[in-house]
Amino acid sequence: MTASPLGVTRSTWLLLPQRYLLEYARRPLNLVLLAVVPLAFVTLSAGAIADFAEVLGGLADLGR
Repeated sequence: MTASPLGVTRSTWLLLPQRYLLEYARRPLNLVLLAVVPLAFVTLSAGAIADFAEVLGGLADLGR
C-alpha cells in the first residue's frame, strides 16, 4: 500500500469510519436519537416549512 504524505494509508481511511459507526451503534440511545431528532425537527417546523413553500410558489403538481 502506498502512504500519503501524512502517513495515512488507504486501509486507515476505511477502518476509521467503520470503527466510528460500530461505536455509535453500540449505544441504543444513539440510534433512537438518530431517528427522533430529525422527526421532531420536521414536526415542529412543518408550519414554517409550509409557509416558506407557499412564498416560493405554492404546491407543485408533481408532474400531473
